[in-house]
Amino acid sequence: MGVIVDDVFFCGDSVFAPEVWQRLILIYAVDIGEMIASIERLKRVGAKSFIASHVTPTDDIEELASINLAKIQMLIDDILHILSTPAETATVLWEICKRHGLAIRTIQQYYLCLDTLKAYLSYLLEEGLIAYEFDANRLMWKTI
Repeated sequence: MGVIVDDVFFCGDSVFAPEVWQRLILIYAVDIGEMIASIERLKRVGAKSFIASHVTPTDDIEELASINLAKIQMLIDDILHILSTPAETATVLWEICKRHGLAIRTIQQYYLCLDTLKAYLSYLLEEGLIAYEFDANRLMWKTI
């Protein structure tokens, strides 16, 4: 949800600074398709300034939106590459962390990252880019 006051758009957690993406990698999300759609909508808001929760206020939301979309696409590409060989969800998370130097240190961080990864997997499944199968009672993801 966003609010416009005096031509300033307060856009909450719709976008994040590049430094936040660098630090967190798997920024918490529950619906990747809606996240992408929200960022696309944000680019069309006719405000003069934008204030997001984790970003320095800006007059140029287009650049920040493009950075966020590119980071999402990077994760999608990473997951698709990883799933060229069938893998369990935990293995995909391990590979993402290894690729980006992310060290999970708490149970809370683990579950936030895992939930976000599941959101990406659900999105890719809905888009028809991946499939799943059960192998010896293990849920295995794979690219199509």
